[in-house]
Amino acid sequence: MYAFDVRPSELGERLYVPLYRARNLLSDLETRGILDVRSLGSACRVSSGTYVPSYGATGKLYLRVDNVREFACNLNEGDTVRVAASAKAVSQRVLVRDGDVLIARTGTLGKAALALGPIGGAVMSQHLTRLTPHDPATLYPGYLAAFLNCDLGRLQLLYSSYGSTRRELTHSALRAVKLALPPPEAQAEIHRAVISGVSQMYESREFFASALAELEELLGIRKRHAPVEMAFTLPGARLIEPWTPRFHRPAYLRMLARVQAEFVCKPLGDLATIERGRGTRASEYAMTGIPFIRTTGLINFGIDPFPDHYATDDTVELFGQPVREGDILFSIEGKVGEVAYLTSSDACVFKNHIERVRCRPPLDPLYVFLCLSSVLGRSQAAKNTVVQATLPGMAGRLRTFLIPIEPRDSGQREGFRQRLRMLLQRARTAAAARAGATHKLRAAKQAAERMLEEAATAA
Repeated sequence: MYAFDVRPSELGERLYVPLYRARNLLSDLETRGILDVRSLGSACRVSSGTYVPSYGATGKLYLRVDNVREFACNLNEGDTVRVAASAKAVSQRVLVRDGDVLIARTGTLGKAALALGPIGGAVMSQHLTRLTPHDPATLYPGYLAAFLNCDLGRLQLLYSSYGSTRRELTHSALRAVKLALPPPEAQAEIHRAVISGVSQMYESREFFASALAELEELLGIRKRHAPVEMAFTLPGARLIEPWTPRFHRPAYLRMLARVQAEFVCKPLGDLATIERGRGTRASEYAMTGIPFIRTTGLINFGIDPFPDHYATDDTVELFGQPVREGDILFSIEGKVGEVAYLTSSDACVFKNHIERVRCRPPLDPLYVFLCLSSVLGRSQAAKNTVVQATLPGMAGRLRTFLIPIEPRDSGQREGFRQRLRMLLQRARTAAAARAGATHKLRAAKQAAERMLEEAATAA
């Protein structure tokens, strides 16, 4: 417990106790000379993005609020867009550089991502801000990201914002956020761990994407086979199954017919046990514990290591949803078709908008995961999605998804198996890299929190 005095003039209309608790702790660290404490505005250059009105399939990556997560960005195909580098609004000011720390000023407040790898050179939307340390020798970017993701940083980002239905962090409030700076050598250790973890996370994503592209080639499907028809005709006699246009869309049907003609296929329900998550009450969310995964937590071929909500041990026991390495999480509502492969670092519980797929031996779960992530899997998800009022969903139809098992032509089977073994090895490398990255980033955040806690309780 901490007690502190706040002048009425400081409160104004914003009675947010967590903000003042964080500021009181930082003020105490500064007053006692335990750590160097500075404002974010004095330690960093603060630059925000721009609005670009039109998106495209090519060009520079355009980052929006949902792309910013703790340490690493969400680069799901359905959550990313690109803009032309020649667009009038694109200038050097709005381009992200390696080593910048990205935050959202609206929406997903309280998260800080370090710009590395595929994020370098991206364009920020008007709702994002990049922080560039004036002197990287006294403020390491990796440490800055870790501090802002810890309670002392996160609470300031969250509770310095203004607004009722949509909170916004102004530049003046952002510059006033306080930073506690340990000695450079202590920062450097956390910085190196964050750099290594973020780099490994993006490396894992590239390995998964490479394996996925090779599988699509092996199955004879390409992104160009994705449906393009916006209108088509259909004889009434064929409307014997769900009477929704997308269920009968010719491109979906052609793709499935092609795969079934060339491969022996089986329904996923015959190959795996599938269990739906459980509904939750707000009281079952916690600030720490086991990650509580919602559909927005399925990112970068896995789960978000730092989701918005967590579950206590009691809630985990109540839910009775044990997960293990090799399980697959699939979104059946909202962001239908998003898929995550669980590694050894991914203990979690999951909501009722998600189903867990557990493959039966000897079927390799990585193969099923890649099939569900492919154009084939996404097309089947789109085919079976129905919009009820405003929420898209597909009920229990995941069990009907067709998974190619082997070529119908026996002469092609050995070559198919050889290529499959090679691409699955790449996927295993990706899963291992992801598990390692998650471990490093969690350890870096814990190290920063422990360092700040020890400083706060120093005599």
